[in-house]
Amino acid sequence: MTKKWITAVILIGLLTACGNKAASDTKTGEADNKQPAVSTEAKAPSTDSGSTNDKQGTSSDNKQETSFESKTLENDQFAISYPKDWSTYDEKQLNSPLIKAAFYDPKPEGKFASNLNVTVTPGASYTAKDIADNATKVLQENGEANGMKDYKAVDFTEVDHNGFKAALSTASYSNPQSSTDVMLTQLIVPAKENTYVVSYSTPKKDYDKDKDTLIKSIMDSFKVKE
Repeated sequence: MTKKWITAVILIGLLTACGNKAASDTKTGEADNKQPAVSTEAKAPSTDSGSTNDKQGTSSDNKQETSFESKTLENDQFAISYPKDWSTYDEKQLNSPLIKAAFYDPKPEGKFASNLNVTVTPGASYTAKDIADNATKVLQENGEANGMKDYKAVDFTEVDHNGFKAALSTASYSNPQSSTDVMLTQLIVPAKENTYVVSYSTPKKDYDKDKDTLIKSIMDSFKVKE
C-alpha cells in the first residue's frame, strides 16, 4: 500500500488510542503529550440542544433514527450520529486533513474514555479487507508506541453499506497509559472517490453491552454522500 494509506492507518491508531487522554483532560485539565494526533485542551464546539453550524458541518438533535439520545454531524461528505452528551474534539487541534470528525465521552467511569472518529482518505482503489489487513499489520508492529499494545484482529465481516462494498472489523488491544483492555470496532467504506473509516474504541468491559445497541446504531447512522 502507498505511504498515504500507512499514514491513515497510523492516524486511526492514534485516535482510537486517545481515550485515555480524553479521560485525563476531563478529570485534571492537563494535556498528555504522548498523543500528538489530537488535543482536548481547546474547547470543542457547543453540543447544546438545537442546531449548530461549524466548519465541519451542521450538528443537530436526532432521536428517531438511533437507539440512543443523539446528535448528528453532517457535512458535504458524510453524516453520522453520536451520543448527545459526548464532546467534540476541536478540529483545529486534529493536525491532519484526513481526520474529519472526532468525539469522546467526557465523563468516563475509568481512565479510558470511549471515543469515535471518522477519517476520509482520497481514493478508493483498495478493498475493505486490504485496509483491515494493513491496519492489523501496521498496528501489530508499531501499536505499542502509539498506545495500542498487543493489537489483535478479532473479527471481519463484509457488509453492504448503503450500496457500497464495506466491512465491519473488530480488534482488541491494551492501552498502557490507562491500563485498560480496549475493543475497537471499525466500519470501512471504500466509496466512489474516497475511503471512509469510522472507528469506535471502548473499554472491553463495556463492549458486550454496547456492541448491538450503541455501537451498531452509530455505524448504521453513517451515510456517505457520494
